[in-house]
Amino acid sequence: MSCASRSSRREKRWACCRSSQTAGSEDVDNRDTRRLAEMAARQIGLTLSNIRLRESLRDQSIRDPMTKAFNRRHLETVFEKEMAKAIRYGRPLSIAMLDIDHFKRYNDTHGHQAGDAALIAVTQHIQSKLRESDWLFRYGGEEFLILFSESGSADAAARLDQIRNSVSMLSIANDGVALPHVTISCGAAGLGEDAETFEALVSAADAALYEAKNAGRNQVRRASELTAIGKIA
Repeated sequence: MSCASRSSRREKRWACCRSSQTAGSEDVDNRDTRRLAEMAARQIGLTLSNIRLRESLRDQSIRDPMTKAFNRRHLETVFEKEMAKAIRYGRPLSIAMLDIDHFKRYNDTHGHQAGDAALIAVTQHIQSKLRESDWLFRYGGEEFLILFSESGSADAAARLDQIRNSVSMLSIANDGVALPHVTISCGAAGLGEDAETFEALVSAADAALYEAKNAGRNQVRRASELTAIGKIA
């Protein structure tokens, strides 16, 4: 056998061995890459789960569990921030107190499940009519508070009247069974117009709500109207 033939066979064996080693190395690299990708995916998944859990827990701490409106505990925190912004930039700020008319009678007549369905439907409807900068809180029972940022009491009252009118035509159902319509009464008060503190503003809006109910319900009243006729100081 010639030297050239032997040399050619050695070169082929070396090339095959080299090719096998390269392929084996690539397989190891691919497995390592897959393992790293899987570990990264698991870590990202855990991080996202933790974020969702924290958001869920925070949401539960600041929202009413049934209506999903913000709860009363969160109200004072939000109001302090909104009041500070309003004063700093010289912008108006108003609140409204509102509740569902004759709600106890509605509950007694149609049952608590029907009452809950009405509360949820009204809350969702009101929320859909508010701007992103406005806040809706469940104040207690069938009573709610709306914080209107950058709105004086006249503007807030006009918007409340639109909401009041649309609520009166809102379809409500429980387990597919249609329920009677409901109405709401509302009272509005403006920061600087009617009061200077959170407590006084709530009191003024509540007095306006009380006047709306005394006037026959399904109405909107402003605290300034009551001040003008001497019903509140």
